[in-house]
Amino acid sequence: MSTLDGPPLFGSGDEADGRRSDLARIVARSLAPGVERAAFWTAVVLPFLYVPLLVGGVATSGERVALGVLLGLNFLTLYAGHDHDPR
Repeated sequence: MSTLDGPPLFGSGDEADGRRSDLARIVARSLAPGVERAAFWTAVVLPFLYVPLLVGGVATSGERVALGVLLGLNFLTLYAGHDHDPR
């Protein structure tokens, strides 16, 4: 019999899964406001990074990729931070 066949360390498998999901919910709830705040302010600041790209022109494939990544990141941060109230 291997050590992997023994009883679970934290109760039955269902109990351990329940505790893990409760812990995940608690962690997510406590981190959500900070992540939301960071996403909101990132979405506010990111458009300023477009200016040098757009003023200098988007001529090379690297610049096009950079602009695409910035736009994609801006959309993600807008979505993640849209419920934040900056007051």
